[in-house]
Amino acid sequence: MIAATRSFQSARATGVRTTLVSDELLTTQQAADILFVSRTHLLKLISGGAVNASKTGTHRRLILKDVLAFKSQRNKQRHTALQAMADADRNLGIYDL
Repeated sequence: MIAATRSFQSARATGVRTTLVSDELLTTQQAADILFVSRTHLLKLISGGAVNASKTGTHRRLILKDVLAFKSQRNKQRHTALQAMADADRNLGIYDL
């Protein structure tokens, strides 16, 4: 899994679109890397119930499909919010000269 994560990160850095779909378990650091957030922030998301995780002994593990689903949902929410702000700016004429 570490090799797959590194491969994914390398492809992402070069702009190559990559799709990973698996039931494999990720560490919190691997999931944080995929989500572009800190591990600490990911732990807050897990504690708040935004991201599903299970405990294996004292370690949390996340299913890759769940992490990718959360990322997709978050991106859709961002897009919707940005579109709403752009529409509000256009309606107020902020950029009209």
